[in-house]
Amino acid sequence: MVFAADEGTIAATPMLRAARAKRRCLVIADGWFAWQAIEKRGGGKKRQPYWIHARGPIAFAGLIATHADDSVESFAIVTVPASGVALPIAAVMPAIVDERWLESPALVTVGLEGWRVDAVSTWVDDVAHDDAACIVPLGNPAQGELF
Repeated sequence: MVFAADEGTIAATPMLRAARAKRRCLVIADGWFAWQAIEKRGGGKKRQPYWIHARGPIAFAGLIATHADDSVESFAIVTVPASGVALPIAAVMPAIVDERWLESPALVTVGLEGWRVDAVSTWVDDVAHDDAACIVPLGNPAQGELF
């Protein structure tokens, strides 16, 4: 099982506090999705998905924990308040870290300079869709952004 945990949840949950002390990991990714409620033409709202990404692999702060009731091992991705390019879209985002996270429970996040935010199709809203179509930007990118 994978879930997200903010600093308050980690502090309030014995299993996650213990994981932060001794079972930290890096969750390798190339970005994440966030949804924003936007007004529809003619009224109402829809949820627009966005792909927030860098130009290469990144690492999220992760915690590995084993649940005492059933011994199932799972991990949590640590979340922090959104910043940088993610701020207009999301309230929280994954904590993006480097290898120092493995050595110390101090959460030192990496900035989002040079990152992109692309609106993508609602194709991503279905868990059965696990393919490149999930990250294709809507519309045409500006000529200067092709490479």
